[in-house]
Amino acid sequence: EALCLRILKEFPRALEVKYAHRALVEVLSMQKRWDEAIGAVKAFAAAFPNDEEPEDAAFVLLETLREEEYDYKRVGQIATWLMESLPAYRMRPDVPKYVGGCNEYITKDFAAAARGYTVLMEKFADIVAAEDMQQALARVKMKADGKFPKEPAEKDEGAAGAMAQYL
Repeated sequence: EALCLRILKEFPRALEVKYAHRALVEVLSMQKRWDEAIGAVKAFAAAFPNDEEPEDAAFVLLETLREEEYDYKRVGQIATWLMESLPAYRMRPDVPKYVGGCNEYITKDFAAAARGYTVLMEKFADIVAAEDMQQALARVKMKADGKFPKEPAEKDEGAAGAMAQYL
């Protein structure tokens, strides 16, 4: 880590800079220093905006946080950053899906969730059904307006409480 930081600071035009960025993201990820890894991947992308390697590093970090760490708050942060910074032709369909889902269910930022679902519907119309996205947008609007039925709690009586305990 120290060597990578030294290369980035003292030799910003060296050929090894790209390797140092990639290695720094990997080291920070292995050490589970997630906020620093996210910052490192953003710096990598800023240093090499037309390169696919920073994108790949971001997607690996995104999937690690989602599949192994179950850190959906950070998944939403990375996905939002990717959705805002990548051109549409380089974006993967998971990005707006994660923006929508993480913001709807984790952070409760319904405006951001609606943006994610809208991008998913508009940019990936060939792989998602417009009707499904319209239903998701309607659900998010209901939640934003406070009209969505509350989810059952474990202390609820009857079947609702039993289902909440199961989930």
